Amino acid sequence: MNQAFAVIVAIPARLESSRLPRKLVAEIGGKPMLQHVLERCLQASAAHATVLCTDSQMLACVGPSCPARPWRRWRNASNCG
Repeated sequence: MNQAFAVIVAIPARLESSRLPRKLVAEIGGKPMLQHVLERCLQASAAHATVLCTDSQMLACVGPSCPARPWRRWRNASNCG
């Protein structure tokens, strides 16, 4: 029995960090760290979709050239769903 599955890459992204605040918007090589992560995930050949799970409008707007769909989660949620 051969079944086809859709692969969805979910990237959990929180703006707050206790050790390095706002680390996902820190620039590395001229781009925010989160944009590097998004670009790598979008290159995955097995992925059908890439979703950015965040509670931050700032992170949802990082890398506007990246076609990842932002999915807004509740601020106190510990995971994507």
